[in-house]
Amino acid sequence: QNDCIGFQDAEFYYLNMTATLKSVRRFCLEQGEPMPPSLTILLQRLDEDGFLIRNSKSNRTHSVRVNDNKNLRVAIFKQERFLTSEGA
Repeated sequence: QNDCIGFQDAEFYYLNMTATLKSVRRFCLEQGEPMPPSLTILLQRLDEDGFLIRNSKSNRTHSVRVNDNKNLRVAIFKQERFLTSEGA
């Protein structure tokens, strides 16, 4: 089982939203949450809280090229957002 949900560079975190959603849903179900969020709701909440870097006014994910020249839809977060008291 591959539990990797993303990757990082010097400035950003990149979350594979398919893998992230699967992990969030598993966590919610383990915690007894009867209705885990959909991808749309998860992205909306992250965006409302100021975590996401938007691709455009209407698009909350980005397409990035990964191994084997495959494109992957990811959500991008500035690392500094998680390293400040504002991100806590």
